[in-house]
Amino acid sequence: MNRFLFSTLSLLLVSFLLASAQSEKPATKKQLDVKWLTHSDENFSIEYPSNWELNTSGVSGTKFFILSVLTSPDDIFRENINMLVQDLSEHNVDLAEFVKISEGQVSEFLEDTKIHVSDTKDGKHYTYHRIIYSGVQEGNRIKIEQIYIIIDQHAYILTFTCTASEFAQFKQTGERILESFRLR
Repeated sequence: MNRFLFSTLSLLLVSFLLASAQSEKPATKKQLDVKWLTHSDENFSIEYPSNWELNTSGVSGTKFFILSVLTSPDDIFRENINMLVQDLSEHNVDLAEFVKISEGQVSEFLEDTKIHVSDTKDGKHYTYHRIIYSGVQEGNRIKIEQIYIIIDQHAYILTFTCTASEFAQFKQTGERILESFRLR
């Protein structure tokens, strides 16, 4: 199971590298006032701003990456949301155990880690766990919000990654994207 979760947490590094390696012109004020699009497949749907980029290439085993626009010429990181699905059929893991293992591994992938929020909620469609944590990765302070959903022996891990300095600016949009997620 530890190796299995390693792939989830190692995605943090890929998420950071993918988002920081992308080059794009900063968004204008008009581009920031946008309509929302829906991405869906046979198992889920999620909504995102039309000025964010959807990547469904499957990089690092993700189902998708949704990357923000750059907000200024000095902006070097594209905030992003991604989703992994892990098959848990060979492991006897419920949501509480999955959270316990995940929280224990956060500090293995980030330096100076702090967990800000970790709570389980009963949503309209399923019970989920939300965790918000921060740390340093490759010299950059980042802040991450994750949603864990376990249904039918599959873990759905939604991850919203920001630089810590821009988390407050992107929090409302990031959480709106996360909250729009629906399993079918």
